[in-house]
Amino acid sequence: MVGQRAQKLSAQLRATAACIAGFVDSVQAVSDYANNLKGAARDMGVCMTRVCMRERALEHRLRAVADALADETAVSIQQRAAYWKQRTADLDKNAAKHVKKVRTRKGRPDQAAVSEQRQLCSQVLSEQRTQFSFFIGTLMPVFTAEISLLDEGSHIRQVVDNLDSTVKNC
Repeated sequence: MVGQRAQKLSAQLRATAACIAGFVDSVQAVSDYANNLKGAARDMGVCMTRVCMRERALEHRLRAVADALADETAVSIQQRAAYWKQRTADLDKNAAKHVKKVRTRKGRPDQAAVSEQRQLCSQVLSEQRTQFSFFIGTLMPVFTAEISLLDEGSHIRQVVDNLDSTVKNC
């Protein structure tokens, strides 16, 4: 389920990145036109070119998030899903055997049965922790890429502030 959702999100992020690329290409064409003018709009064209460069970096970071989702998270989880199901089924089967064995005995469960039950619980908890650790490990590249994407916003802010001051000085 998570693997499929990660694939869908990755596809949507790639589509968004493609839309951003198309928009930035259009803005870059106008910026290039302003850059090539022999007049007062040249500085604005230079500022817009810087904005476009930062937007392309943003697009690149967005693609990195999409790639991390598809390559790290979705694929890894899908590869492990069958193993997890089998491992969980084995643990359930062992627990069911233990319960059946305890029920056939009359009276209070003996110390060996209690010890076996503790061991089964310990195995289940250990398996849960292992699975969650793996899951979080597959998400770490996504989180790292998201942080890089968000950090790109500060660079865009600087360039846009520069562009804003250039426009206001006219």
